[in-house]
Amino acid sequence: MYMNSSTSYLEIIFEAKSFNDLIDRINMIKQMISYDQQMFDSMQLHRDKVGERKQACEGEEQKILECKKDIEENKVILEQKHQEIENTKKRITRQKNEIQDSQNEKESLLNQLSEEEIQAREELEQQEKESKELEKLIREIQKKRAAEEAARKAAEKAKNNNSSRGNGNKSANSKGNTWPVPSSTHISSSFGYRTHPITRQWKLHKGIDISGGVSSKPAVAMKDGVVILSQYFGSYGNCVIIDHGDGISTLYAHGWSTTVSVGKEVKQGDTVLKIGSTGSSTGPHLHFEVRKNGVPVNPLDYVSR
Repeated sequence: MYMNSSTSYLEIIFEAKSFNDLIDRINMIKQMISYDQQMFDSMQLHRDKVGERKQACEGEEQKILECKKDIEENKVILEQKHQEIENTKKRITRQKNEIQDSQNEKESLLNQLSEEEIQAREELEQQEKESKELEKLIREIQKKRAAEEAARKAAEKAKNNNSSRGNGNKSANSKGNTWPVPSSTHISSSFGYRTHPITRQWKLHKGIDISGGVSSKPAVAMKDGVVILSQYFGSYGNCVIIDHGDGISTLYAHGWSTTVSVGKEVKQGDTVLKIGSTGSSTGPHLHFEVRKNGVPVNPLDYVSR
């Protein structure tokens, strides 16, 4: 076992003391060679097994590396999916918030519309009430003045023959009366029944609305008459009413201010009011009415543009 070459085997043979010793030594060498061969074969077998194991381990290592690579790739994919899920959640949350904001805005608008409708109904009722009050007031004043009318007309006729008429705003039309707004002929709302834009009620608009750059511009008397009202009158705002005789009166409303006082005799074309937006009004305009015995009639039957 401890011999490593044929020289060592020869030394063993040559050191034999006798023939029998030689035979024993030869047998021992045979046993040693056989043992060495067995050991070599065993070591070769172990080496082959180690090689196979090494190769198997290298294969397993490669598989592990491939699995690790797959895990890393899957990890990246999972992180991307997670980010996509988070982005989707954020988008859904944002959309939910937008929907909720839209719903809140819709409810707010509905509430606002309801409040505006209630307010508009109240204003319409107030306007109707005030119109009836004006109708009654005009009839009372016209009745009171009926006895004086003939004398007043005679006095006016004499006065008109001896003095200038109006302040330069007079411009009679084919009906013999003056258009109430010299600076504009635009009618934004006509006389007659109409559906109210908010309440949807079918209501009579008792006059015409004249607008179009008219703020602070003069409103003038349709024809000669006497001022029977000049004050702030509820939804009409600053308002002037002129009695023209024969049951005819005109109303001028929503002015910034009035320029005549009750009892004043005005001439056709005289300024009676500075056009504005007081009372129930959404913007500067003149609300102009013509009434016969206190009842509203179509102003375009009396004036033309």
